Amino acid sequence: FIMYPFAVSGYDENNDKFSPCSRRYIAAALVARSKMCFEALSSNIPLCGNGVIDTEENCDGGGMGLSGFDPCCSKDC
Repeated sequence: FIMYPFAVSGYDENNDKFSPCSRRYIAAALVARSKMCFEALSSNIPLCGNGVIDTEENCDGGGMGLSGFDPCCSKDC
């Protein structure tokens, strides 16, 4: 199964499927958090890693950071 705790050959029928246990946990997480997925974030809250320079940030390189392009900018803003 996907997310099996040990490395396997990858040739079994279920290697591209989630286990019933994983599916239950994923479903519970989706139910618990799905209402928040489409809520707009307040523009007043600075968010590091979104690629937008907010009022309290000097730079924001996005999730990967711009360390290769701007030596002063990191993924931690």
